[in-house]
Amino acid sequence: SDSPFANFFTYDDLATAVEEDFLDANRGSTNNAQGWKVTGVSKPRGSSFEDARMTFEEVEDSLQKGTVIFNAIGAHIPKLAGPTL
Repeated sequence: SDSPFANFFTYDDLATAVEEDFLDANRGSTNNAQGWKVTGVSKPRGSSFEDARMTFEEVEDSLQKGTVIFNAIGAHIPKLAGPTL
């Protein structure tokens, strides 16, 4: 592609990473009375590895409610390895 943004990390890259890897994330939000609060993004649906995997739908839902913070995402997504050092 001729676009200068062709190799940048995109929302589609995030969707692929969530689908292909076992990522962990938290959602942060502010509350004027209590300050910054953090809660988990994924909700395990059973006891298997696949049941514990975070879904992209959970990420999208969390983005509607606050900031999503991925734990060590640069270790899992090569495009983000340099920027997250």
